[in-house]
Amino acid sequence: MGLRAGDPGFNTATDLNNDSMVNAVDVALWRLGRGKGNVPATTGTGSSGETGTLAASTEQIIVEGQTTLALPGTTVSVLFLIRDNTTPILSYTLDVNIVPQSGSMGTVTANVSMTNFYDIRNLITADGAVRDAFFSVIQDNGGGGVSVTTIMSDLSTVQAVDNVNDVLAEVFFDVPQNALGDFTIELASGSVLVDGNAASIPFSFTPGTIQVSNSIPAMSEWGTMVLALLVVTVGCVVFVKRERIQT
Repeated sequence: MGLRAGDPGFNTATDLNNDSMVNAVDVALWRLGRGKGNVPATTGTGSSGETGTLAASTEQIIVEGQTTLALPGTTVSVLFLIRDNTTPILSYTLDVNIVPQSGSMGTVTANVSMTNFYDIRNLITADGAVRDAFFSVIQDNGGGGVSVTTIMSDLSTVQAVDNVNDVLAEVFFDVPQNALGDFTIELASGSVLVDGNAASIPFSFTPGTIQVSNSIPAMSEWGTMVLALLVVTVGCVVFVKRERIQT
């Protein structure tokens, strides 16, 4: 899983839908007992634009938080969430890359060993279902990113509920000591949401950014004023309550 045509170890026999990559679609076809040549009707797309079509859809994959601050030499994480989920999902793959923006220095990479399914809010497990242990794989995608794939153990489907079972994965990133600048978190073409018929579900994607700086930004003057007003307001409320009690 996670390999494309041309990658070392790529096996065309495992590419059941003949799209030159092995991901959650192929896993679903295999688990459903379908042979080679079952091509899904539609494909999703990531921010890299490597895939072909993006039909009208309500499904959204977003990165939370949208902007993550990091110091050089640290490790940070983001959540990949699914929103507006209207099509029940059987399996999925996140093919995550981290790309430096113009003027950035160093190379931020995914930490594969720390990346996880975030079970407390995972799409499958937080719904009370079970992932297929064999086909739930988190691995290096060969480009400094990470590939995350899973499928429902009983081949049923599940829908996401916001803040209940809306997380696809928690992805960690290592920020080296020499890194500075902005790094964009993207989904590559291997990313896919799969329905109960092993067809991919169109989705939109909102990328995130890791901003690496040598210092945490200071609170703005406006932020300081707002904080001061809040402190004063809370203090007045407490004072009034005390006065009433004494009276």
